[in-house]
Amino acid sequence: MENSVIKPFLKKLGYTEDDYTQQLRLNVGNHNGLLIPDFVLLPNQNGRNITAFAIIEAKRSITNEKDLNAALDQARSYAKQLGTRYSAVASQEKIWITSIDSDYTEIKQEWTWGELGNLDDFMNVRLLLERR
Repeated sequence: MENSVIKPFLKKLGYTEDDYTQQLRLNVGNHNGLLIPDFVLLPNQNGRNITAFAIIEAKRSITNEKDLNAALDQARSYAKQLGTRYSAVASQEKIWITSIDSDYTEIKQEWTWGELGNLDDFMNVRLLLERR
């Protein structure tokens, strides 16, 4: 999933492998816990503080609302920790994108990977997530 779908998607958006970090480890609280987002786009470290433009949490498959909500909650916690503009959950079925505007609680856009083969649909996603 990550190598076959997400990395080509990021490349199409204009990202190079230097523009994102996979499996970024974030300490939380008293360093007893770790958060590990799958993809962190445009990470910026200032001392111990790490911020980023967006995160993508990868899941093999999401086929029901319960799994989607759990994945969105997980991605939301990463996004809040990193102060990102956007948070996305990607599965083999779709990509769902939320933003800080709704505290990452409302899906701003959702697309199947097939739909993103359509130039107009891809441009809608690109307007949100393209490399800046």
